[in-house]
Amino acid sequence: MTSATTPTDLSNDAYALHCEAVELRNQKKNEEAAAKWTECIALVPDEPTYLREYADCLARLGRYEDDLRFALRACALEPSNPEGWLLAGAAYGNLGQQENAKRCYDRADVLAPHAPAVCFNRSLYNLLHGNYAEGWREYEYRFLQHQRGRSVVPRWNGEPIPGETLFLWAEQGLGDTIQFVRFVKLARERSQCARVVLEVQRELVPFFLDIGIADEVYQPSVGYSIPIDGPFRHAGLMSLPYIMGLNDEAQFAPEPYIGVARMELPSTGRKKVGVCWRGYAGHTDDARRSITDEVFFDTVLGSPYSFYSINPSVRLPEVPNFVNLDLPTFTETAALIAALDLVITVDTSVAHLAGAMGKPVWILIRYATDWRWCLNYPTTSPWYPSARLFRQKSYGEGWGPVLAEVAEALNAGN
Repeated sequence: MTSATTPTDLSNDAYALHCEAVELRNQKKNEEAAAKWTECIALVPDEPTYLREYADCLARLGRYEDDLRFALRACALEPSNPEGWLLAGAAYGNLGQQENAKRCYDRADVLAPHAPAVCFNRSLYNLLHGNYAEGWREYEYRFLQHQRGRSVVPRWNGEPIPGETLFLWAEQGLGDTIQFVRFVKLARERSQCARVVLEVQRELVPFFLDIGIADEVYQPSVGYSIPIDGPFRHAGLMSLPYIMGLNDEAQFAPEPYIGVARMELPSTGRKKVGVCWRGYAGHTDDARRSITDEVFFDTVLGSPYSFYSINPSVRLPEVPNFVNLDLPTFTETAALIAALDLVITVDTSVAHLAGAMGKPVWILIRYATDWRWCLNYPTTSPWYPSARLFRQKSYGEGWGPVLAEVAEALNAGN
C-alpha cells in the first residue's frame, strides 16, 4: 500500500491521523487503525491516498463491502492509480464477484504492466476458473512480493540433474503442503536426481518421514539456510505444476498418495464419521471458514452415526455418540482418518489430508472460495476425487443452509 508520505494540500490534522493509522496497522491493530482513518476521512473525504489505505484496512478486518465502497471511491477520484483497481479487484473477489474482480485486475495491469501484486491476484482468478497455464505462470509473481532468500541457489527448472539433490520446500499453510507434496514423485522422475530433500513445517516433518515421502525431511532453519552438501537445485512445492507444465487436471495425480495404518477403534454398530469444524484460528480468513460449536453440533450430531472429533485442540463436554480423541500429531490424525467411513470438514489441512488418503470427505466451502476449490466443479474437486463439496450459495449466507444440506445427506445415507 501507499507509504505515509505527505499528500499535497491536506490538513495537518488529517495527515496526523493518517500517520497514526498506518502505525497502528503495522502493529496489526486494525480496529484501532480503522477508527483513525474514519476520523481522517471525515476531515478530508476525497483524498485517494486515505481512501485506499482505509480500504486496505477494512479488507484486513473482513469488512469487504465497505472495503469495496472506499476502493471504488478512490478509483473514481484517481482512476490512473493501479492500487485502487487492485484493491477493488480483491474486494470483488472476496465478495464472490469474480468477473468484476478480473476486470479490475486487467485495468490495473494496463496502468502498471506486469506489476507483481496485479499478476498474482489475477493468477488466483485464473486458477479458480481452471485456467491453469496462465494461472500457474502468474502465480510465480508471488515471489516478487515475498522473497524467501533462495535467489542465490540454482533453481530447478524441470531439467534432468542426475547425481544432484533436488531440494523442495514448503511456503504456505499445512494444507497447501499436503496438497502439493503429490508432485514430489513426478519431480523425482523428471529430474532424475540422486535424492529428494524436503523442507516443510515442523508439524509435518515426523509424518512425512513416517510415510517416506522423500529421502530426507527437515523443518526450516533460522535464516532458511539449506542443509545440503554437494550440488543441488531447489524449487518451491507450489511451483512444481508450473515448472513441470502440468496444465491438465488429469496430471494432478488424483489417486491416493498418502497411506497409513489405521487406528483401532471400538465397534459401535454405526458408521464412523470424523468431524472438523474449525481451522487454525490465526489464519487470516478463519472467521469465514470456521463454524461455531453450537451451529455445527445442533445441525449435524442428530444423525445416526458415531462421530469423532478431528479438532485436536478442541475438547467438548460429553455428547452421545461423539468421541474426543487426543491427536497430537499428523500421524495420529491420519491413522484416525484411515479408520473412518467419512470425514466432514471445513477448508483446512484435514480436508487435504483426507483427500490425499482417498478417504470420502465432505468439505464445507465458503461462498467467496479459495482458488483450490475450482468453480468449474460445483460439488467435486479435480484435486481429490473422493471429495464432495458443500458450498455456500451467496455472500453472507452463513453456515446454516450448508449444514442443513449435510445433515440431509447424512440422514439419507448419501
